[in-house]
Amino acid sequence: MSVNHTSTAKLKLLYLMKYFIENTDENHTTNSKELIAYLNSLGIEAERKAIYNDIEALKTVGMDIINKGKRGGCYLACGEFQLAELKLLVDAVQVAKVITPKKTQELIKKLSAQTSKYHANEFQRDVVIMDRAKTANETIYYNIDTIHKAIAERKAITFKYMEWTMAKKLVEKPKQYHVSPWLLVWDNENYYLVGYDDLLKEKRHYRVDKMKKVSITKDDCENEEGYLALDKSAYGKATFGMYDGSRTQVKLRFDNELIGVIIDRFGTDIITAPYDEHSFCVQLNIDVSSNFFGWLAGLGTGAKILEPYMAAEEFRRYMQNIADIYR
Repeated sequence: MSVNHTSTAKLKLLYLMKYFIENTDENHTTNSKELIAYLNSLGIEAERKAIYNDIEALKTVGMDIINKGKRGGCYLACGEFQLAELKLLVDAVQVAKVITPKKTQELIKKLSAQTSKYHANEFQRDVVIMDRAKTANETIYYNIDTIHKAIAERKAITFKYMEWTMAKKLVEKPKQYHVSPWLLVWDNENYYLVGYDDLLKEKRHYRVDKMKKVSITKDDCENEEGYLALDKSAYGKATFGMYDGSRTQVKLRFDNELIGVIIDRFGTDIITAPYDEHSFCVQLNIDVSSNFFGWLAGLGTGAKILEPYMAAEEFRRYMQNIADIYR
């Protein structure tokens, strides 16, 4: 391969940068002789003194190139990411249900390219994925980007929504959705769009991986007062499983052993008060829904709704209906 003089001047530093990233680390150094041979293989002439100047130029722009001495060679100490950081990102990509199998492999390949080739085998991570079926919707990444842009510009979006059939296939529903987007929420391994349905005139949740043909319209978002009143920081704590119920102030009693469960779910800013020697109570603003009741039922006799009476009665009927089908 040959390049003209102008191209050589532009590409030389980029090739050297690429070589340092892919071929060096603390245990694998290089020297001017190897770098000259590498550049020559690309049709680029180089001299020892010029190589030293090039390395200094790379260090000036932020590359952490370490010189181990006259005979020790030099290496790139770290790139944009530490090796441990890259491994953590690879693990996150592997287990994320929202990322398709194809995109998973593409992202891991890109992440592994951020460090030297000598660490390639370390990116074959044995991470156990417990019942995590990967999504099949390849457009989800672009959908998320489009939704973020619409939220920032306060413009409505349109999209088609998918639903599962008994044949285990996702099919497109005929309805065209027109929604004012409010925020994206990560809940139970899925992305959800929280928005205001401009046709139904109510707040709704939508699974982003079930959305197709997402487009930003020229229409301004509706119900901006609802958007501005939304407490984004507290939203995930009040909503269970992204299914709406009526927002209610509920007083609950929990066994002392469940304090960790409650903090994990609602955070450390909740105010607790002793109920008796073995339990405590807490007052929360939450969406009273079937998903909330399901979560509460999972705590068994360790939890009880104290107030309001209507919420406790609704939960009793919920449990009674379940018991009835086993008679």
